Amino acid sequence: MLNKKNKILISLTIIICSFYLYFNLTHTYWTDGDEPHYMVVADSIFNDRDINLNNNYNEITYRTFRGDKLNGEHITIDKEGNFKPFHGILPSILYSSGFLFTNITGTYKAKIAIKIDRIIQLIIFVIGFWLTYDNLKKIFGVKNKNEYLISILVALISPTLALYSTVLFPDMIQGVGLLFTCMAVYSYHKIITLEKINVSIQDYIILFIGGIVTGLNIFVHYKTIISSFLIVFSYLVYQYILNKKIYIKKDAGFFVFPVILFVFLHMLMTYSWYGLISFASIQGFTPEQGYKGGITSLFPNNAAVGIAGLLLDLDKGILFTSPLLLCYLLGFKDWVKNNRLSFVIFGIPSLISIMLYSCYMEWWAGYAPAGRYLIPFMFSLFPSFYFGFKFLWNIIIGKIYIILSTISSILFFYTFNLEPSNRGFMTLDDKNVFYRVLNDKLNLIDLNKYLRFLDFENKQFFSYYGLLGFVIISLIITQIVKGIDFKKIVLE
Repeated sequence: MLNKKNKILISLTIIICSFYLYFNLTHTYWTDGDEPHYMVVADSIFNDRDINLNNNYNEITYRTFRGDKLNGEHITIDKEGNFKPFHGILPSILYSSGFLFTNITGTYKAKIAIKIDRIIQLIIFVIGFWLTYDNLKKIFGVKNKNEYLISILVALISPTLALYSTVLFPDMIQGVGLLFTCMAVYSYHKIITLEKINVSIQDYIILFIGGIVTGLNIFVHYKTIISSFLIVFSYLVYQYILNKKIYIKKDAGFFVFPVILFVFLHMLMTYSWYGLISFASIQGFTPEQGYKGGITSLFPNNAAVGIAGLLLDLDKGILFTSPLLLCYLLGFKDWVKNNRLSFVIFGIPSLISIMLYSCYMEWWAGYAPAGRYLIPFMFSLFPSFYFGFKFLWNIIIGKIYIILSTISSILFFYTFNLEPSNRGFMTLDDKNVFYRVLNDKLNLIDLNKYLRFLDFENKQFFSYYGLLGFVIISLIITQIVKGIDFKKIVLE
């Protein structure tokens, strides 16, 4: 049963999510960034009953949900010369629900379909946080549910999470999918280490559903293959360190068989389209596209610069645009101490994946709200946010930081509320409110000069600033983990 305090916190969560919905629906008129490309595929799936996009782009059918002509099609060319989607198809299948709603209600308005799809995206966002809350005691070693709910409320105030809660991008869907993968691997560990009498049917259900979701996640974005592999690999390494052997029992079939099935279906799809068995062919790595390089060409950037930019860049860094998310950096030590197994399964693969994503050809993710490549790991790394929040709240300067960051977030929503609504999704490129005041009103320093990791006009990295930021972050992390005996933690 929920106590009174618990009910109040859950009610506040619902209120904040309702505000997200109101804020985004009243401030987004057209699709923007990658959104229209996903909607083009959704439109084709529902109205044309196919995934050939020739007529959609040639006849500009997307004008109903995009105010102007798209600058370039996000397509690949199949072996028969047809336009195929450049992105994973599963998000578009979900977004076709918006067109289904307009068909059922007889409205036939793409703008209404967009709003329905944003509601679907918000539901996925809420599911992600609900899963972390529902599993916090048995997986993350958190004892106080009320404290955990408060930390979720604090995180929800961050502009980055607010914007991505309804933006029609695949990143939030990836994040929930990877969370299911982590939960499945954790359930498998319980199944093989506990006596059968102590293993519930729920563990097998989670294992099976986790396998299905992991397989489906490949159709969201092929990059999830890397993260899913790292989750399994990290756990197997942990097993070997503890036992000097790896235990793979028949119970693993509940997870492995669904994954194999969907991997096979993905291969079958790419072969029927391009005559290739390749996860990356859907992104243009085909002979028809004239592509001769390797898939590693997608990851040309220096990880140090990418991570520094994702954290500290004035426009694209989450610590400037959503300073409350600093809590993510401060909780790893206590997380490891509370439950090292969950850190191995949820934490380590996420951190390695972020390093790989930061090497992507555009670490800032093009036209998108700040921190896009961090979004898929916001759920699986949330225990670190919780412990980081507790760490900050227990010191005076931490309380001041949280209060000022909360005020900053509220001002962010207020300033965007003054802008016209006939535009696409909000970005964070206008800088954090406090820093905009410092830069534009007080004229203290030119922040654009000193706090940028990329010259977006000339596409040149300020590598020395990136290196400086990386050194600063390294010092912070070193201080946080100082005194941790990792060998002892793993072997105990």
